[in-house]
Amino acid sequence: MARRALSPACLGLVQAVESQVPAALAAAGCGRLRIGLSGGADSLALAAAVAWAAARPSGALAQVPAEAVVVDHGLQAASAAVAARAASQAEKLGLPARVVQVAVAPGPDGLEAAARAARYDALLDDPAALVLVAHTLDDQA
Repeated sequence: MARRALSPACLGLVQAVESQVPAALAAAGCGRLRIGLSGGADSLALAAAVAWAAARPSGALAQVPAEAVVVDHGLQAASAAVAARAASQAEKLGLPARVVQVAVAPGPDGLEAAARAARYDALLDDPAALVLVAHTLDDQA
């Protein structure tokens, strides 16, 4: 990640990550970070903050392996391309990234609930990884 000055909002997010994530890792007994990345502004901002914090040699996350995981639900024609673009964006930030494809079948609570359950099953499949996700204030999920 290129080094340049952070805006006040970005600096605040990096500081929040650096101050909260190490304690969450310790409390959960986890040694790795996994960022659930959709490619939206919220999850990209979180991924950027983690990448920035992890790249600081003396930072609180310097020795913590981190990765971005993009879940492709396959529910839209271009979902594979969207997922690949999100993974590429994470890699440009300095985070290893991978795409996980999941199958979603509508359940009794609807397609969105089934997709959310499949997404979290994929993100939470490693008990040694603390999963971070981001949502905007007006997110309806």
